[in-house]
Amino acid sequence: MATIDLNSLPLNLQKKYHNATTAGLIARLDVDKRYKGEGFGEWLLMY
Repeated sequence: MATIDLNSLPLNLQKKYHNATTAGLIARLDVDKRYKGEGFGEWLLMY
């Protein structure tokens, strides 16, 4: 587990996850290039 510095996140994510205090640290995460920009990376991280 790692602590989260919400101030280092973009403002929209600070608002969305304002109650978050910790997170799992992932060294590498990738999404197939065909699906780039679809939001799957965020979905994988959040769920």
